Amino acid sequence: MKVMTLDIMISNELRQYIADHHLKYRDKLPSERELCELFSIQRLTLRSAMKILEEMGIIYVVPKIGYFVAKQRITKNVNTIRLISEIIKDNASTYETKLLKFVEIEADKYLCRETNLPLGTKFFEIKRLLIADHEPICMDYCFIPTNLAPELIDYKSYIKNLNDILVEKFNIKFFRTTQRIRVIEAESSYRDALELSSNAHVALLSGCIYDNHNHVVAFTESYMKYERFSFELF
Repeated sequence: MKVMTLDIMISNELRQYIADHHLKYRDKLPSERELCELFSIQRLTLRSAMKILEEMGIIYVVPKIGYFVAKQRITKNVNTIRLISEIIKDNASTYETKLLKFVEIEADKYLCRETNLPLGTKFFEIKRLLIADHEPICMDYCFIPTNLAPELIDYKSYIKNLNDILVEKFNIKFFRTTQRIRVIEAESSYRDALELSSNAHVALLSGCIYDNHNHVVAFTESYMKYERFSFELF
């Protein structure tokens, strides 16, 4: 059980302060002196609380200037079955999708191992750049067995709503999912598109989605800017 220390309590109070004052991205928080007076605490305690908020991605620091509200993180519940694009769309003020690839392929050894389907199984490979609030935040790959949605390519221009297309047009039911999350070094194949530095890291969320008959309906790999996401287990 985590001990509720004073700095943790103050960090919670500061989160409430940000919400109560409707502070948004890039809004400046009061000075350290003002916050210490407001909460009747020492500066060392305040800085410890601010460090907690910084590590949570709620604020950021500009040296010699002050504390500012960071961009809101998009929360992914690892138990949910929805595609990451749908979660981003619901949690961003503006949302865009750039379709980079939509082709039919035959499964290689890696894809067969991940889906437990035989070599030669045909998939639609869909590669999309997901953009939230005008910032590219995720390179998303989705592999869908062609036999489940043979005419999916006809909906290429509507691929922003891939989740709805699969459910409504092809009657594909999402029943359960297996997911794993890793932090890896960003690869050159998507690093520039996500506007990352050469030594940057990303959160890789990957796994299969199954229907109620335990058939694979999709295998996904999402390379995400980890500072824009948080992951929770409800």
